[in-house]
Amino acid sequence: MPKNNDVNADIAFRLNRAIDFIDDNLESNISVKQLSDIACFSESHFHRLFQTLTGQSPGFFIKRRRMAKSLFILINRKSLAISTIAEMCGYSTISNFSKVFSLFYGVSPSKVKSSFNPHNIKQFNTTFHRDFGNTRLKLMINTESLSRYQANFRNILNDDVYDKLYSRRAFSTKRIDNLTYVYSRTFGMEPGENIHINSKKHFSYYADIKKIYSDAMTISVHLDATDYTPPQYYRHDAGITVPENTDEYKHLNRKNISSGLYATISLELPLSQCHYIWVYLVAEWIPSTFYELDARPAFCEYRLIPDISPSEKLQITYYLPIHIY
Repeated sequence: MPKNNDVNADIAFRLNRAIDFIDDNLESNISVKQLSDIACFSESHFHRLFQTLTGQSPGFFIKRRRMAKSLFILINRKSLAISTIAEMCGYSTISNFSKVFSLFYGVSPSKVKSSFNPHNIKQFNTTFHRDFGNTRLKLMINTESLSRYQANFRNILNDDVYDKLYSRRAFSTKRIDNLTYVYSRTFGMEPGENIHINSKKHFSYYADIKKIYSDAMTISVHLDATDYTPPQYYRHDAGITVPENTDEYKHLNRKNISSGLYATISLELPLSQCHYIWVYLVAEWIPSTFYELDARPAFCEYRLIPDISPSEKLQITYYLPIHIY
């Protein structure tokens, strides 16, 4: 598993610029020469350092990101044609997309699209084991994450949290304009308490930034869908929002979250229950609505800088990217 401290801060800063470019341009042609120029390394040096930071070659990283995005959209955006999904993920023809997808996952995109219903996600794990158990697809997803959709939320969540979720009154939808944040990034970890350790470390910048930008938000950004990303490839940003064109904090990486519709809910809950809110939103809330999950990053906002103690209650607003189908 890659570790952030395997490269120094300056190298990580330069590599992350290239990685952000990949995320923002998956629908376009991307070359290693283009990425090495962005990071200001020779191609051979860039390739070696990229492998050290992410545990993947640049070429595999690009392909895996395109495949993960296409898998997510095939499952969650039933209103989109496969040809549209292919274009969104950088493939000019259905035949080329289908060939790459089938080689990568061992199953055709049409089979995936027809086999899953995002409004019955509790059956996902059963479907994977029954129909895709002998394919590479099962190796390229996080089956542990998928199994959580079968959880008994009444037993896991505090009564006040569960009642607030179940009442539906606490939910709202809002359009978020383009959001810019500076970040500290973690590669290759299971979402959980380690994410909050990274968040707390980065939030040391918060007090200084808040003096300049009074409306700055502390956010935790999930760059990869945990269900469709093996844990060793999962990426997480601990971020603080800043104005898009600010000249401050240029020594920190910055990234944009594109504008779009989000479902939001604000809760106070223990660290140990935080991840299950995402699970509840997808497994219980989405099926009761006319929304589909969108491929933009999900994120949450901390109203107070989080502590690490599992017994400490955090004040969090969840932002789930959605699309009306």
